Amino acid sequence: MKHSEKRILICGILEDVPNYIKAIQNIGFTPVVATTLPTSEGFALSDFDGLLLPGGSDIDPILFGQENHGSRTIDRDLDDKQLAMTELFVRAKKPILGICKGCQVINVYFGGTLIQDLTTNERHQWDGDDRHHLATAVSGTYMEKLYGSAPVTINSAHHQGLDRIGEGLVVCQRSEDGVVEAVCHKSLPILATQWHPERMTDAWKQANPDRRTARHESVDGGLVFDAFARLVRAAAIDEDPEHILDGIKCFALDMDGTIYLGDRWIDGAREFLARVEEKGRRFVFLTNNSSKNPQVYVEKLRRMGLAVTEDRIVTSGQATCYYLKKHFPGKRVFLLGNELLREEFVNDGILLDDENPEVVVVGFDTTLNYEKLCKVCDFVRAGLPYLSTHPDFNCPTETGFIPDAGAIHAFIHASAFRYPDRIIGKPNGDIMDYLMDRVGLSRDEVIMIGDRLYTDVAAGKNNGLYSMLVLSGEANMAEAATSEVEPHLIFSSVKQIIPYISPL
Repeated sequence: MKHSEKRILICGILEDVPNYIKAIQNIGFTPVVATTLPTSEGFALSDFDGLLLPGGSDIDPILFGQENHGSRTIDRDLDDKQLAMTELFVRAKKPILGICKGCQVINVYFGGTLIQDLTTNERHQWDGDDRHHLATAVSGTYMEKLYGSAPVTINSAHHQGLDRIGEGLVVCQRSEDGVVEAVCHKSLPILATQWHPERMTDAWKQANPDRRTARHESVDGGLVFDAFARLVRAAAIDEDPEHILDGIKCFALDMDGTIYLGDRWIDGAREFLARVEEKGRRFVFLTNNSSKNPQVYVEKLRRMGLAVTEDRIVTSGQATCYYLKKHFPGKRVFLLGNELLREEFVNDGILLDDENPEVVVVGFDTTLNYEKLCKVCDFVRAGLPYLSTHPDFNCPTETGFIPDAGAIHAFIHASAFRYPDRIIGKPNGDIMDYLMDRVGLSRDEVIMIGDRLYTDVAAGKNNGLYSMLVLSGEANMAEAATSEVEPHLIFSSVKQIIPYISPL
């Protein structure tokens, strides 16, 4: 039986979930309440677009390997059914929203454990109404995108909490006492809150003016349901329903987080690259990092066992040279960059001048010193045209992050009161223009693939190319659900693309 509207299965007891029913209806979906798939009513798993795991009783501690030392009302039959339903939706890679107990069910499903009785219960547990306290989003997570980085007031009605976090889950919000208040999954469309957003929507507050939540200046829980709705409406993971990949002749690939992590290949990446060439297609590597030239990447890939030539590497440094020759031909350039970038500019015919330049270009200078900073600020302050190779604030390394070109822009702005007039690298159009000139194809024959929404995916989506987010690096589905940038396709990694690459 096939239904046209979006259906959400609420895995709970009908009389316990009226608020969840209303919240799902408020985002335009049809709720169906059941503890098992309602096959007798003609439904199959394929008829549901998402799962909501609601709040409820405590989880049987046997299910996370502990004896009972604080758990109270337990419904083991419901626990088993909710875990079984979670299994079905996880295997199908369908969106899941967990609330309160539902958040705990998700954690237990992925191998996590629970604190059976919080030591700070006076802040969290139900006392005839919701408690309220402050919680702060973890930087870079979907909770920060929804509610900002400052502490916000949320409700609370639980005496248990997440302890060891399940495999693949990411902590997204914590309360003042350190209790985990929200998680998401790294590569699956799963959001979960320990608090109750269904009792914090504006509509619920208006309908329940005597409740504490209505009297508190708390956040709008409706934003969580909006994020879930975007997950439900988003591109299905590891699917290409519109056959976009059938017409792709060139795969433009980000590198770190997409093809490899550090010096380790992402599982299936070598096989993906081989499949691309085997089926008569092409790939190029596209990077914003202007501290390394193509020779460095060729050598790195050689050490990792892949032989490629320099024409497979496209850098923001090369794209900047292309832009300079087109818009500032023959002009003298002050370049803030390391020796590798300077060599790249010189070899491409750019005239460098550190004393009397006509244009300023700022790259990712890993040899930066105070003398260079003073000089570049002087030239920028004097009003010279001011370009930059790329916008990234930080560069990931195996030990964390180091300041990138965007951080240098901030320093220059603090002294010279200017940001770059133009930034060449992803997500901006100039590097994509250079890419298209290099590959010699139409834009609908190229797909940009990467693990960052705001650079890789935006570079494709905003410049007329197809775009794909892979979940093997920085971004996860929760971030995709709260981002203004919506990729055409979402895949777990490049490995899952392989079956979709057929001969042209």
